[in-house]
Amino acid sequence: MIVSGLDAKEVRRTPTYWLLAAVQIFTTFATGGIIAHLAPMMIDRGETATKGAEALALCTLGGTGGRLLMGLLLDRFRSPRIAVPFALGAVGGVLLLIYARSAPQFVAAGMLISVCMGAEGELAPYLHSRYFGLKAFAETFGLQFLFLAFANGVGITAMGAVFDAAGSYRPLLWAHAVLFSLVAGRLPAAGTLSLFVPAPTPRPPAGSGGPLRPSRSPRRRRLDRCSRLTLSPRILDLGAPA
Repeated sequence: MIVSGLDAKEVRRTPTYWLLAAVQIFTTFATGGIIAHLAPMMIDRGETATKGAEALALCTLGGTGGRLLMGLLLDRFRSPRIAVPFALGAVGGVLLLIYARSAPQFVAAGMLISVCMGAEGELAPYLHSRYFGLKAFAETFGLQFLFLAFANGVGITAMGAVFDAAGSYRPLLWAHAVLFSLVAGRLPAAGTLSLFVPAPTPRPPAGSGGPLRPSRSPRRRRLDRCSRLTLSPRILDLGAPA
């Protein structure tokens, strides 16, 4: 069985790979830190530890729901634009968390953020496989996953450090709200690759008997596909999977 795609060295040489990694690292840094500190936030504002634990359990369900919903949407639309509502929901969740005063408000905020976290976790491997293929998927996405695990730990630590220094989680929460807003409008983890990610090379029509640009080697075409950045304002539609 022949698996198409770039090899690991080619993937690591493309700017697209590192751009996707950077956006996913930020998303994990923000959502992981917030969810891990949700119960302490509630306790700090007068709620009981029991309510904090219950809110955290519901957030786990929210992450699972986000994954399922993103998977269903990708089966039907196959475009990264569908992640925009999830990122906007995370912005709303962070703003609600800043002003929350009751357990239901904390739960609602945590659910919005955890749904975004679950959706991003489902979108990341899909985009990776669409842009780089499956030839070196385990190695290259595994490296990216290592970065995400590190970002999750740093995000949790940063939330605690900010609270120790400022006596409140609000400074970092405001920073997360602003950055999630930027992500919602510009970056691929929030659902649009229009300004940064290269459009895939069109496939030859069925039965054509060859590639669309026979003058270039297959390796050159693969590198061009992943290294050419587009500044088109359109939203990229990835099309049907191979």
